[in-house]
Amino acid sequence: MPSRPTTSRRMVGTATALMLTASLVVQPVFAQSSEASSNHASTSTVTITVNVNTSNLATTNPGEWAWMQAFQKANPMYKLQITGALEAQHDVSLEAEASSGTLPDFDEVGYPSLGETFYNNGDILNLTPILKKLNLTDKLPASLRAYLSVGGAEYGAPVETNAGGFYVNKSLFAKYGLAVPTTFAQLLSAVKVFHSHGVVTILQGADTTAFSIWGFFGLLDEYGYQNDLASILSGKTKFDNPGILKFFAALQQLQQAGAFNTNIATTTYFQALAEFETGSYPLVDSGSFAAASLESTSFAKSIGWFWGPSTSGGVTPDTVVTDASSNIWFLPKSDAKDPAVLAGVEKMLAFLYSDQGQQIRLSVGAEIPTTNYVGTVPASQGILRTIVNSIHGPTHLIAPVEPDKEISATMANALYSAVNGVMEGVLTPSAAAQLVQAAVAS
Repeated sequence: MPSRPTTSRRMVGTATALMLTASLVVQPVFAQSSEASSNHASTSTVTITVNVNTSNLATTNPGEWAWMQAFQKANPMYKLQITGALEAQHDVSLEAEASSGTLPDFDEVGYPSLGETFYNNGDILNLTPILKKLNLTDKLPASLRAYLSVGGAEYGAPVETNAGGFYVNKSLFAKYGLAVPTTFAQLLSAVKVFHSHGVVTILQGADTTAFSIWGFFGLLDEYGYQNDLASILSGKTKFDNPGILKFFAALQQLQQAGAFNTNIATTTYFQALAEFETGSYPLVDSGSFAAASLESTSFAKSIGWFWGPSTSGGVTPDTVVTDASSNIWFLPKSDAKDPAVLAGVEKMLAFLYSDQGQQIRLSVGAEIPTTNYVGTVPASQGILRTIVNSIHGPTHLIAPVEPDKEISATMANALYSAVNGVMEGVLTPSAAAQLVQAAVAS
C-alpha cells in the first residue's frame, strides 16, 4: 500500500507562495514546549504551543497565519509558538506525542480518523462543553459537528472549508464554441472537441500530491459513495459495487477520450496549476484555496468555476458539490491541567470562529468561512466570489466532509491510487475498485 503523501493537503498557488515574505516563516519544526508550559504560572505572558500540518504556515495557509497573528495582537498576554511539518511527518509526530503525553496545546490533524483515535485513547478533550460555553454550537454546521463526534462528544473542530472542483479557462471554451459543462455528458463532449484540436482538457498532478482529485469527489458521491460508506466499512457491502464501478468507468471514458495530461504520475499539483496559469489549458483540478493566486494571472477575468461533472445515472438527481470541512483542530487533555493554557486555547477558538476571525481568513487567505458567517468577499477576489455565489444552487446537495476524510489513511491512499490509476490509463475500473476494497479488508 502506498504511503501517505508527503506534501501537505493545504495548497496555495505558485504566485501566492512566492509573494509572501521570509519574515513570516514559522518557528523551527517541533520546538520543545515543556519549558514554556512550566513557566505559565510565573510569567505574565502565556505561551501556547500550536502544531500544524505544514512546515510553513505563513506561505501555505496565509489566512490561518493571519488570524493567529490578529489573535496575538488583540490578546498580547498570549504568545503562540507555531510549529509544524508536512502531513506524513506531522501525523507520526502527533502519534508519538500522544503516546508520551506531550502533545502541543493546540493541534491540527489532517485525517479526522486519527483525532477520533486520540479521543478513544483518552488523549484529547471533549470539545462539546467548550463549544457550548463559547456559544459556538449554532455557528458550526450540525452535520459536521455530528460527524466529528463519538457518543455525543466532539473531538475536533474545523480548520478550514474547501470547495473542490475545477477552475475553467472560459476563453478557451469560447474559442472552440463550447459552453462550460455541468454534466458528465457535456464534459465528455467538450473533451472530444479539445482532443481533436490537440488540447489536453484536464490538468491533474499525482506526484506527491495524489490526493488532488477534488473535482471528482462530487461525482463519486453521486454514484453512491456516501450512501454506501458505512456498509462498506462494516463489511456488508464491497467497495467494488455497481455504483462505484460506474464512477471508475466514467473516469475511464474521459481518459480514453484524451481528457488528461499523460504525465499525471510525474506531475505535482503545483506543476499542474502552474501549467493552467499559462492560459493554455481549459480545466485544472483544484479547490477554493487557489482562488487568490489565480487572481494574478493575465486571464483572471476569464477564469470560471466548474463543480465537477454531474450524472443522471447516480443515486441522487441533485448535483453533489464539495464545500466541505478539511482538517480539524483538537485540544490535548494536558490543557485541562493548566488553567492559563486552557483559558488561552478557549479564547483562540472563540476568536477563530467569531465573525472577525472568519473575515480575516476570507480577506487574507481567500478561505471560505467554516461557520454560518457569510462574510464579504473582497472586490479583488472575483474568482472566489464566483465560487461562493454558486455554492447554494437550486439543485445542489452539499457534502459536509470530503470523501477521503471519512476513511483511514490507508483506504484514502488506495482511493487516490485507484482514481489516478484510471486517469493515467494503467488501471481498469474493476482493478481500481478492487484496490480500494483490498485496503478496506486490510
